[in-house]
Amino acid sequence: MKISRTFFLFFVLIGIHFSAQAQFMDSLRSSIHKRPKFFFSFNSRSSFITNNEADIWGFVLGVNFNDKINIGGGFNTLNTTFFKNKQLRTMVGNDSTVKETLSFFYWSYYVEYIFYSTKHWQFSIPFQIGIGNSDYQYVYRGVTYTDNQNMIIPIEPVFSITYQFNKWLGFGTNIGYRFMLVNNAAIKQNFNSPTYDFGIQIYYIEIFKSIFPHCKITKKLNSNSD
Repeated sequence: MKISRTFFLFFVLIGIHFSAQAQFMDSLRSSIHKRPKFFFSFNSRSSFITNNEADIWGFVLGVNFNDKINIGGGFNTLNTTFFKNKQLRTMVGNDSTVKETLSFFYWSYYVEYIFYSTKHWQFSIPFQIGIGNSDYQYVYRGVTYTDNQNMIIPIEPVFSITYQFNKWLGFGTNIGYRFMLVNNAAIKQNFNSPTYDFGIQIYYIEIFKSIFPHCKITKKLNSNSD
């Protein structure tokens, strides 16, 4: 009897899983066929590099389908300064010490699924995968040099909650994790890290439309949202 109940529960859970997956795919297909709207967002999020706090700045530009899916591309870069000393051997044989600065940046493909949305609240799962470089840079006698430059491929799944006060402003929180799918082995730093941010969200396109309600760009944006 216990085995029968276990198998019954197992098949019920399997059925729920595939039913939810089918509903999710139907929602995606329906949304993609809607006329898209443009969106732009700038973000500053906190993370860690080898247990040291590291702020990342980034932006995303893309299109929104039916207030369900955001698809776009963006750019992300390290906004915290990390130094290390480097010994240089000069032509006359004297050692010289310079400071190298860590560089970490990547372009990203961005997709976000909005699974709950009301007039004020929005719950979503953003995801991005990027490609870029990390290296150390230093300046010696007015010339910039680069050390240990290699390709990186990070991926960042996130859980996002937003409360929108009005069409121009909102408050949001994003909690995620940065996984280094491809890391720069020449740099002995750990870039895998939780990511998080809390703060005011500004809807730049809506502000632009409010300031310039009669310009051609606004009319184009409004026609796309109809």
